[in-house]
Amino acid sequence: MEISVPEGDKPLIREIAANLRAGGELAKQTRSALCSLMNPWAGMNLKELIENAPPLDELDLERSKETARDIDL
Repeated sequence: MEISVPEGDKPLIREIAANLRAGGELAKQTRSALCSLMNPWAGMNLKELIENAPPLDELDLERSKETARDIDL
């Protein structure tokens, strides 16, 4: 695999790749940490997603009672 990263990140990426290739507990921890950083909601069920959702206090959830058109019933 070939990737492009900033020069200063090359040692870090090489170390991460070596950890993943080696397998074992360190690879498992590295993979878990990276997955959590990239998608903190991965692996959560619906209940966990709701529990970890940001607060909805600031959202305006009121719906306008006005309609944009006349309705003939």
